[in-house]
Amino acid sequence: MAICKKMQSTPGQIFHGRCHCGAVTFSVTGPLRQIPACHCDDCRRLAGAFRAATAATRDSYRLASDASLTWYRSSAQVQRGFCNQCGSNLFYQRDDEDIMSVNTGMLDNPDDLSVGGGLFAQSHPKRGLLPATTPDLDDALSGRFDAS
Repeated sequence: MAICKKMQSTPGQIFHGRCHCGAVTFSVTGPLRQIPACHCDDCRRLAGAFRAATAATRDSYRLASDASLTWYRSSAQVQRGFCNQCGSNLFYQRDDEDIMSVNTGMLDNPDDLSVGGGLFAQSHPKRGLLPATTPDLDDALSGRFDAS
């Protein structure tokens, strides 16, 4: 059973992405999977919070620049791809699947993607996720520093 459904709006759509420094650039062609927000210990440690990733078949990815892409084994069945220049956590690949995940923060325009649900939500810190009533602090940033 699939964790999340394929998004009907993404077949054939090309999503471009990159790491923070731009040393790893890629594209992935849909259909893409809905985003599961994963709260497991590994994902929280890698993302600093929950991990939001979409996925597509391995052959849907095209690496345009990958000289700094490094893979490491995070468990016996899983490898993760990251940029060895800036440290961006990019990809997640199980050995027994033809599906590869990409963190949605690496995509230039993830606006067409939707969250399909949460994984390991019981592992999330007790403070919980941000409620809808959380204030928008963007105006407080004005002139203080570059928020990008």
